[in-house]
Formats: sequence, C-alpha cells, structure tokens
Amino acid sequence: MRGYRVALLVLMLLPGMVMAQYWFQTGARGGQSSAFNSGARITIQTITGQSVSDGSIAFWVGETLQNGAFIQVGYLVPNQSGQYSSQCTASGCGQSQYLSKGAPEWFYEYFNPGNDSQFMGSVGTNDSAGLNSTFHTYGFYSTGDTWYLTMDNKTLGSINLRTTGSGQNGAVAFVEAANVSSDSGVIKPVIFSNLSIYRNGTWIAAPYGYAYSGYGVGSLSALPNPYGVEEIGNRADYFAAGSGLPTPNSGELLWQLGYDLNIISRYGNLSGTTPFIAYKTAPIQAPSQISIGNGTRAEFRGWSGYGISAYTGPAAAANVTLFGNVTEIANWQVQYLIDVLSGVGNTTGSGWYAANSSVRYFVNSNVVYAGASHRWVFENWSDGSANRSSVLVASGHRSVTANWQDQYLVNASSMYGSVHGGGWYANGSTARIGINGTYHQINATTRLAFFSWSDGQSSPNLTVKVTGPLDLGSVFRQQSLERIMGTDNIGAPINVTAFYAGNQSLGNSTFLFDGKVYGISAAYYKGTMLYVNRNISVSSPGTAYVSLPVYDLNIRTSDVFGIPVNASLELVFLNGTSRTLYSGSQGAITLQNVPYGAATIAADYAGETMDTSIRQSSGVRISFISVFDMEVFAAIALAGIVSYLLIARRLSHGIR
Repeated sequence: MRGYRVALLVLMLLPGMVMAQYWFQTGARGGQSSAFNSGARITIQTITGQSVSDGSIAFWVGETLQNGAFIQVGYLVPNQSGQYSSQCTASGCGQSQYLSKGAPEWFYEYFNPGNDSQFMGSVGTNDSAGLNSTFHTYGFYSTGDTWYLTMDNKTLGSINLRTTGSGQNGAVAFVEAANVSSDSGVIKPVIFSNLSIYRNGTWIAAPYGYAYSGYGVGSLSALPNPYGVEEIGNRADYFAAGSGLPTPNSGELLWQLGYDLNIISRYGNLSGTTPFIAYKTAPIQAPSQISIGNGTRAEFRGWSGYGISAYTGPAAAANVTLFGNVTEIANWQVQYLIDVLSGVGNTTGSGWYAANSSVRYFVNSNVVYAGASHRWVFENWSDGSANRSSVLVASGHRSVTANWQDQYLVNASSMYGSVHGGGWYANGSTARIGINGTYHQINATTRLAFFSWSDGQSSPNLTVKVTGPLDLGSVFRQQSLERIMGTDNIGAPINVTAFYAGNQSLGNSTFLFDGKVYGISAAYYKGTMLYVNRNISVSSPGTAYVSLPVYDLNIRTSDVFGIPVNASLELVFLNGTSRTLYSGSQGAITLQNVPYGAATIAADYAGETMDTSIRQSSGVRISFISVFDMEVFAAIALAGIVSYLLIARRLSHGIR
C-alpha cells in the first residue's frame, strides 16, 4: 500500500524538522470481493485533539488501480501549525495555506502509474473535515479515465489516471500515522463504517472486511505496529481503528456482510427470512398453484420485489443477486372450482375462476336425443335458473347441475279419421290419444269402423301413462247394420228402448262388426232393465231377435161366490211407477208385456182392502165379501138358529 506523503510537504515547509521513517497503517481491507471496481467510499468519524510527536495522522479510503496508479481520500490531523502546500500536481506544489495543529482537514492524494515518489493532491482548510465526533463520507469514482474525489457527495477534485477501474485490487480503509519516528504516539480510536465500492454505476457495500496491521510503502518495520482494529457491536462493516484496540493478524476476518432475503407469501409455506452472503445469487421459486382445499386454490401471479436488484415479474422461478436486503412478495390469485354438471349432453363453464369473477355456463344443446323416440329436454339448473345459459359469481366452490326432462315419443296414426294426442311426453306423464271420425261409410248398411288400436285397446280415446316410446296404429274393420228386435214370451215383437252388450248400448238398429259375437246382456224396456243372455253374431245386414222376460198380467175381482165385482186396483211395477185401474163390471183386467210379469197390487172394494203381488203367473184372483154375500150369510145363519130352537123345543117335550 502506498505511504502517506502529505507530511513530506509539511517538513519541506517547516525548517528544522527531521523526516521520520515510519508509516504505521491499521484498518480493513475489502479483499478480492471488493476488487474490479470503479471507485470506493467510506464514512469516517471526525475525532479532533489527535496528537503524535511528529508527522501527521490521517484517516482515509484508497486503492491501487489496475494500471499501478494510486488514489486515496479522507481527512488528516497535523501535529504542528504552519504553512502547508494545498495543491500539488505533476508540475509541482504551488499554493499553500495555514493549518492549525489538531484541526482536521480533508485531503486527497494520488500517484501516477509507475511513480511512487511524486506526491500529488490537495488539502482542505482548517476544520474542513467537520466538527468533533461528526461523520463524513469520503470517496472516489471514475467516469471513463477521469476520477472524482468527493466528501459528503461534493466533489473535491478530479484527475485523469488513465484507467477506468481497480482491476484485481480491492479497496482499503486505514488510520495512518505518517512520517513518525516512534510507536509511542496515541491515536484516539475513530469509527469507520459502510466501506463500499462503485460497480456498474451502483454503490454496494464491501461483502467482506479483513483486518490489516502493517506499514506503508517504504516504511521502516523495526517497530511493531502499536495500533489495533476491531468490529464494533457485532455490526458488519462498522469498525474502529486506533490505540488501545486489539491488533489482529493481517487477513483476519473482521466482518462478513450478509443480506436477508425475506419471502412473504400468504399461501404455500413460502414465507420466511433467509440470510445470504452479500452479492450472492439467491433463488426464489413458487409453485404455479397451491390447493387450499374444498375446491379452492391459489394461482401464482408473479413476484413484487423491494430492494436493490429485487425481482418483479411473472416468472415463478428467478434469481436475485443480493446487493442489499430484499423482500419478495408472492402474488396470488384465489380461484374457485366451478363444476357445471349434467347427466346427459355436454356443458360449458366448468373450471377454475378468480374469486368474485363472473362465470357464464350453459348446456350446449337444449335437446339431447338417445334415439328417434327417446330424448332429454333441458328443464332448468339446480340453482333455479331456467335459461339454457346463465351467469354466477365465483364466491366459493360451486356446483350447478342441469336438470333434464326424460321424454318419449308417442306416435298415433290412422288411415281414417284424424288422430290427436301424439307427440313427446315426459316419462311418467299421461297422454290422451283419440280419433275424430271413427268410421268410414261404404253404403247405407255397410261401413268401416274403428275396431281397436294396434296394442289391442278397443277404446278410440285412450289415457296412457307414458313410460317408454309408444307407436299406435288404428285398426278398422267392416260393420253391418243390424236391427235388434225384442220379443215377448210368445215371440211377438215388442218395442225396446235399447239393448246392451256389456256396458255398450246398441240401440234397436246399429252397426256391428262382422264376425264378432256380441253377448246381449240386457234390454231397457218400460223403464226397467231386463237381463238376458243372448249371443248374436253378424256377417251381413239383418235382424236379430232377443226374447225378453215380459209377461201378461190377468187380474180377476169377484165375491166369495165368484160373482164379478168392480174393484179399485193400485198397481206398483218394478220400475217404481204405479197405476190405478178399475176391474169394471166384468171384474177383469189384462196388462200386456209387463217386465218380469211383476207388480204389487192393492185392491179395494166396498171399503175392504186386499194386498197381493204377482210375478210371472198366468193370473191372479182377488175375492171380496159383498153385501149380497153378507145377506146370504145372514139368511143362512137365521135359518140355522130357527132350526136349532125347534130341535131344542122338541127335545124339551120328549119329541125325538
């Protein structure tokens, strides 16, 4: 390291002074980690009242450049008052100024490449290094070959040293007792902090600091260096140098500068702080997605970096060179799984969506066919929406299911008439199918009429529960006009209101299917349903005779001697009707074709009432006791009494 040369000028300006031989230097070296820079700086505490027996005390930062030039800047404390050269260049020292003993002044000095003997530089005025215990930052940096020397970011001067950097040489920060003749001088400890280098346009702290205790270039070395250096308060890049401090071996590590990489992430257990050696490259990495559970995840959206050379960008994996403490915040987008479900067909909309975003979902078709006669028709969504396309807000894990109506095709057809009720029906619903126009007339006595459906059902109007596809065709058959005639018990025709085959009313003249056997079960006659058992079959137009259970009622009214009497008769028939008749002088009434020949009779003659009934009998006789009968009975009774008295008298007189 170059020795400090300011004291040589002082000696030249102060006659009688003897040039000393020692340049004691103590402090810190940045080492190879601070090499290849374009400048250096450090903050140095100004301590006044420094005193050595001869020479001067200086506190500075400097380094040898890659072409052999040397540069340093800091402050000095002269041990004597007097005139000092204030500006020296390659042409010599021109200006001078008065400096007071113990007053601190800034200074800088440099040596051109290959010239270790010619001092060049400048010295500031009295107390230009500031008040006692204040801190000031001294440094130098290059712009091209020009090097600028600064104090507290103010330029003190500039020089062309014909190089742009330090090469493999690193920066140093020393306290130096220059041009002293002994090791008895006391240097009050001075604090140094923030040894930094200028690299790529940025000031960065020296990552390592190594202790140095030795001598300047050309110095005698017979006396041990009495000054020491130590790190203060376990703070990196913060140390003191001077008397009364430990004297570590040169090259011993004073500090190792480290920076913290602080990762902040709400998800993925990525958060934490990791220390790294300064300027090391530290990896940061996050997964593309993190499952939070219950259909929720966080998707990585990039880093937001804070600090020198921090990374900000979308890449999940990146490298950060730590030129200082760096905080990297992982940015996440919370997403929710939206399930758009359907048992049939296809849906659109399932997937992951950002929280509170709008999700449009829909079924791709309103109708899905399973075949020609089976389909599903979209009905609604499980969230209540009835539209094929709908929107929801992704406020959490959501599932919506398309509800479909299962439908079957009901097909009904006919060659005659018009069919109604065909179409698509929901499974389990009721279809009502019918034919308008159930016959096709051929002539007055012959026609084609609906006979049945292809599934065998005979009613032209059907109510069917739909549980599957249904294909119905009508069957028409020929009918002939048939007259149905009722007859009484002797075969005489009677006029019947209607005939019945089961529950079917046939009428007296009706079209019946050829070849079909009709079981005539009843006839409606005189308000009474007459039950019969007669089968008829039709092959052509004609007449069918049906014998009915009807009978003539013959009623006779007379006295006990058979003499006709004119009685009043109240008849009640099976159909609930009644009729009042008189038997007349002949005492006889005949009623023809009475259903079942049944009636109840209440007969009245001369105040005498007789009740009776009749059913399928040839006749009924009702006898009354007339006035004549009573007279006859009275005469007979009187004759008997007279006869009795006569017999009794004779007996009483002994007549036998």
